[in-house]
Amino acid sequence: MDRLGEAALSLSYAKSAKRDTERLRAIMGDAYAEAVAVADEKLLFEGDAAKEAQALLLYAVMYNESGMRPHIERCDCTHGDGDCDNGAAAGLPQIHKEHFQGHSWEEVCADRKLQIRLASAVLAQKKTNCGTFALTLGGYNAGECIIPAPPPSLPGQKEKPDYVARASRVFQILLRKVKIDVRQQGRQWVATAREEVALR
Repeated sequence: MDRLGEAALSLSYAKSAKRDTERLRAIMGDAYAEAVAVADEKLLFEGDAAKEAQALLLYAVMYNESGMRPHIERCDCTHGDGDCDNGAAAGLPQIHKEHFQGHSWEEVCADRKLQIRLASAVLAQKKTNCGTFALTLGGYNAGECIIPAPPPSLPGQKEKPDYVARASRVFQILLRKVKIDVRQQGRQWVATAREEVALR
């Protein structure tokens, strides 16, 4: 788990959040605990690093959705920065109400572990429906198996990458940090530790 915690601190938000490092490590720890608790048939990945890859993907999705900002974790969407899909999405993974599994808005906003569990369930559902890694991420963001268009840019601005490209980039950074390789074989996603690394 130490390697995963260190990976959580390798992203640009973590570098700019010096006083928030313990919280970021705890979020990665919660993501890993969720991956360990998931029944094998619900794991997104196969292979000797399946649980680690699942934790890293959950972290990448949350990072991409919310930037790990504490106010979004608490569902405080009053900062005027376009957060929370205008109040329709909750928590770090920006879960919509149709995925709350009977929980109330208050319960989801007060419980980061619940937010992660719900995000894990959404990813599993999207993987079943969409199959490929890119379409699963696109489905998480857009609700259907598509790759959402990039956000519009103003004249003179550099074009921004689409959601899938951004989330994939974060995931790849995390994978490199902990030396895990992920490949898709048909509808299976296989995660393996590089030989020189003992994950457990």
